[in-house]
Amino acid sequence: MANYENHFMTVNKVATFQERRKNLLDLQKLPLEERRAVLRKYYEDWVNNGYDEDYISSGYVGHITLAEEIHARIPDTSKRILDCASGNGFLGEQLMKKHGFTNLDALDMSQGCLDYTRGKNVYTNYICAALGPDRLPIDDGGLIMFVVQEKYLGGEHYDENYCNGALDAILHKMAAESQVEFLEKKRLFYIKHPTDSSKHEYSYMFVLRVL
Repeated sequence: MANYENHFMTVNKVATFQERRKNLLDLQKLPLEERRAVLRKYYEDWVNNGYDEDYISSGYVGHITLAEEIHARIPDTSKRILDCASGNGFLGEQLMKKHGFTNLDALDMSQGCLDYTRGKNVYTNYICAALGPDRLPIDDGGLIMFVVQEKYLGGEHYDENYCNGALDAILHKMAAESQVEFLEKKRLFYIKHPTDSSKHEYSYMFVLRVL
């Protein structure tokens, strides 16, 4: 674990938002348990040292576009929503302050991030866990909505399950096996570069219904 900790200390000295994003992708290549341990520390450091400011200054709008899409499909703002990988709470803030949702829970594998978001007074429950095979303390059913950056779907990702149509194939297979209903795939703004429109970035939103 010592080598990974040294790498973690190194990447947290980088100066720019784009360098941090690249290092996050590099960290994803570590074996599962080591990756989770290093990423927890990485985000705990970042969330307390400029995470909000870095994203705002980059032109990040992913939380805004996703919140709009959620509200369009879930007009009842009393419905319970679980914000998975809640991070610094940007999506939760947008859902509550802009769209009036009142029953939001946060799930993140970093206790440090959860502790940080408590100060925003957005979420009701805070669940420290990683998405995976373990049963979570939530009910089955409802909609699953998530976004993946366009460049990752196009091949800029270490995991072949994302790239070149692989994720779409997995989701369509799940639909064919009646695990989910594949409702929609939609392109959204992810980053609107403040000064150069050629540097805008996009994501794809996937919408599934649990059967």
